[in-house]
Amino acid sequence: MHERVDTIRYPSLEGGDETARVHCAYWRGAASLPRAVRAQQAEGVRRLAFLMSASESDKGYQSLLATFRDALGKLGWVENRNIRLDYRWGAVDAQTRQRSAKELITIQPDLLLAQSTPTAATLVQQTSTIPIIFFSVGDPVGEGFVASLSRPGRNATGFINMEGSMSGKWLELLREVAPHVRSVAILFNPATAPGGCRRSVLRFASDRCTCSRCLGNCTSPCDTGP
Repeated sequence: MHERVDTIRYPSLEGGDETARVHCAYWRGAASLPRAVRAQQAEGVRRLAFLMSASESDKGYQSLLATFRDALGKLGWVENRNIRLDYRWGAVDAQTRQRSAKELITIQPDLLLAQSTPTAATLVQQTSTIPIIFFSVGDPVGEGFVASLSRPGRNATGFINMEGSMSGKWLELLREVAPHVRSVAILFNPATAPGGCRRSVLRFASDRCTCSRCLGNCTSPCDTGP
């Protein structure tokens, strides 16, 4: 089977409209498949594989996936007829992510979808040939998933859930609503928090704020205790 590529235009966070080469599919909250792939419907069943950090019982993600399937159906892609969707849920710890990623890669899907920074990192590490779409990722450039926002350059592309430079605005807004604040603690999970965002916050704090600040690793609710 030959890999097909479609070219789409989208507003780049770096300014202006950029052209990106997107393999097989792209995600828009609810997703759709590019025309180049839709034209191949007659060739057989396509296979999409999801690596999810969320639990299978997560109602929010189940609702999003229902919207995803509905969008595919409107484009002529009907589950278990001309497209198959495979899921691996609850990939929270590294061991589970590695095992689930290997299982999905073994079935050789046409497209892999990663729900978070850790799942995207695992898939990018394990395959350089199967196209990957990530979502709910904060800093794909800083994490090494793509070369740049405008030109991903690898087998991965996707959508970010926050633009890094916005993080400096947090402290600015805090100083506006609470001008007497003198000390700020920034808690983050190093496994999921984008490094670029943390650096932006610190840089902004250093340049423009007089309050003291500290970074704190927080990997579980227990870490927030006294």
